[in-house]
Amino acid sequence: MKIYLARHGETDWNAARRLQGWTDIPLNEKGRGQARKLAEILAATRLDAIYCSMLRRSMETAEILDRRPVIGIIELNEQSLGKYEGVTLNDEELFRFKKLCADARYRLEGGESRSEHLQRIQKALQQIRSAHTQDAQVLIIGHGGTNNLILQELLKTETDLMFRIANHEIFLIDLPHSGNPSLWKYFTIP
Repeated sequence: MKIYLARHGETDWNAARRLQGWTDIPLNEKGRGQARKLAEILAATRLDAIYCSMLRRSMETAEILDRRPVIGIIELNEQSLGKYEGVTLNDEELFRFKKLCADARYRLEGGESRSEHLQRIQKALQQIRSAHTQDAQVLIIGHGGTNNLILQELLKTETDLMFRIANHEIFLIDLPHSGNPSLWKYFTIP
């Protein structure tokens, strides 16, 4: 199975460096342009399905691709950040936030822990993989934190890419029937 993994296009909150979590923010014009560019890049690629979170920014990105079927899965939603949603992260605030989240079991006030988020991601990946044959090719449109956990889960690595996965990046992960998964390609959408 091949999984193309993309993050939703940019939102005004992304541009302002505000934490979104489950706050349902739409794409801005740059984000819609990024989604159109993603559609161009994947135009010649067979996709058996597109999976996205239930948040508007992810669904809107999927809709702009104009490919079917698009399947929304709530387990692909970003981590619920509780009282931190809407907070603008300057360097000092980002450091404090990352320190709090360093413990995967730490439950953010009004939100969820990274462990709880990972459990949702594992459930979504199991659902996606069980719905397709080994030769399937699917696209998942997620979020910074969600995509970070998807990469960790599929590649069995410990990474901290949550704040490094941009709104304009695509990963291609090959999940062979046997053997180790591979990160085959990395694209950047201008």
